[in-house]
Amino acid sequence: MFNYEDYEKSAEYIKGKIKGKNPKIAIVLGSGLGGLAKEIKNETVIKYKDIPNFPVSTVEGHAGELIIGDLNGTEVIAMNGRFHYYEGYEVAHTAYPIRVFSLLGIEDIILTLDTSDKPDIAIGLIFSFTFSTTSLNFSFSCKLVIK
Repeated sequence: MFNYEDYEKSAEYIKGKIKGKNPKIAIVLGSGLGGLAKEIKNETVIKYKDIPNFPVSTVEGHAGELIIGDLNGTEVIAMNGRFHYYEGYEVAHTAYPIRVFSLLGIEDIILTLDTSDKPDIAIGLIFSFTFSTTSLNFSFSCKLVIK
């Protein structure tokens, strides 16, 4: 579906827009956390629709933009809005930004989500995921860190 050049084209476009910024942390803001985007200062905003090959958010309330800037003294890139398999996207589309982040030099990713529709999951659970992005093929393990 996508090839390495597709990811490179997206990464190069983003790099061209964020000259002088070199975030190492990405945050994927889930439903209800879009407000955190307002806390990012000295920001550069890039609409998903402007990034080559990037999927576009269709869920109401998902802004559909990358925000790159300073969050409490740490340079970050945040996805304000995301795209989902249930919206009709293939899994390759939903993973697309994560692979682009790898080409941008991102070392850590914070994934967030709304679990209000899952009462058996306690609010505030924190999981630790370990990803390997060798050759853009992912393996991952998950362990509960804090409850």
